[in-house]
Amino acid sequence: MPAAMHSFYLRKMYQQNLLAKPGGITLADAPIDLSKIRTPTFILATREDHIAPWKSTYAATRLYSGPIKFVLTDAGHMAGVISPPGSKYGHWTNDNLPPSPDEWFAGATPHLGSWWPVWDEWVTQLDSGRVPAREPGGGKLTIIEDAPGSYVRVRWPA
Repeated sequence: MPAAMHSFYLRKMYQQNLLAKPGGITLADAPIDLSKIRTPTFILATREDHIAPWKSTYAATRLYSGPIKFVLTDAGHMAGVISPPGSKYGHWTNDNLPPSPDEWFAGATPHLGSWWPVWDEWVTQLDSGRVPAREPGGGKLTIIEDAPGSYVRVRWPA
């Protein structure tokens, strides 16, 4: 990321939190107003996140105008997001979005396992039709080699 962009990002987004304010940030002569977003939004937060503390990310539930699903996953920044199905980490859900994160958590239901099935159920409801997976080699391109491919075994520097 170029220095000027990095500086803009840290100052405007973190120090001043201007993205949360309608018109607080203008890009390409267009003021940004998150309240005009009516698209369904899935917000995932991680309970032990040291970069984006979950209680501060909960504030995003107040920014958008469309339907919002907020899920809190166990673990930290990376492990909580990656958390594959069958993992040791759990998650919390609450379809109500009260004003404070503490109120949300007090009414949340804990679940064992990954949050990914919750996301899959949520996104499937928005699905207008599934597209079948492509069959390798079934199109114009031929199969070069079996997955994962020889490039994953290359050591650098050679």
